[in-house]
Amino acid sequence: MVVLREVPCPKAVDANICLRVKVSNFGNESGPGACHLRTTSDAGEEMDIPSGELPIAGLAPGSDLVAILGWTRPVPDAADFVGFCEPSLRS
Repeated sequence: MVVLREVPCPKAVDANICLRVKVSNFGNESGPGACHLRTTSDAGEEMDIPSGELPIAGLAPGSDLVAILGWTRPVPDAADFVGFCEPSLRS
């Protein structure tokens, strides 16, 4: 999952910041899984929002999914958001 850019939050989303993300299935089959946002706090610790999961079950091989995810925790200064998916890339 890659974070494309910050976007206005939809009215139904209660979040401090919203981000447009793109998930791509580079594998050869679809399967269960979920992605969420992650960043590093001002103190250097990794923070994520598991409650803001984007389910990716059934994403066909070679397909992409674009969605908006909300970050509900306080936003650290100069936040650099990344996407984290489980299961991640497998060999």
